[in-house]
Amino acid sequence: MKLVSVQVGMPGSYKHTSFKDGEATMWQSGIFKHPVNGRVFAGFTNLEGDGQADLKNHGGRDKAIHMYPLEHYAYWRDVAGFVQMRDGIYGENLTTLGLNEHTTCLGDIYSIGGCVLQVSQPRVPCWKPARKVGVPGLAAIVLATGRTGWYMRVLTEGQLGAGDDISLLERPRPQWTIQACNEVMHHQRANVEAASMLAAVPELAQSWASTLRQRLSSPIHGGFGDN
Repeated sequence: MKLVSVQVGMPGSYKHTSFKDGEATMWQSGIFKHPVNGRVFAGFTNLEGDGQADLKNHGGRDKAIHMYPLEHYAYWRDVAGFVQMRDGIYGENLTTLGLNEHTTCLGDIYSIGGCVLQVSQPRVPCWKPARKVGVPGLAAIVLATGRTGWYMRVLTEGQLGAGDDISLLERPRPQWTIQACNEVMHHQRANVEAASMLAAVPELAQSWASTLRQRLSSPIHGGFGDN
């Protein structure tokens, strides 16, 4: 398993022309990342030089780093036909080779360079990647295909860089793959037992655990946001 590239970027304001009516508006986001040459410091809440505009749904201890598989880009280009898709355009910090949602598990602990990172939750796709690449409905396609990527918390701060090996140190929850977590959150919303089990996993990000507990308190009306 390899770290293929590292991307960082600070929030900025951008002009958007509506897909529906052509109206121009401004929007803020930190999704526009650029590749980093050399090594980058991974702190407990961010990579050095990286930031998020929406701190409610992105960033922080549980979502310090977004990881995404390089292999998905072949699908977006060749199968889905999104020719503009290229490494890092989904807004991820770390683009990887050899990991995916079926083989990566909640709570996995990985060593990358001088850092130790832990998988905390899948990413919930929002509207920003769709706006960035000009593909309406991209979030729904990401959910349907399960190509969401995932967030990492930093257990040990340190330097990392493109080309570093990714080594699995510990796998405490092998039953909770990222795909399984996505199924419970997005596709098996009536499965109270599975939601209860996932919410109780101590390695799960607090935002996801809170969303699942709210659903359990009102199974009929419970829902989820971009958490």
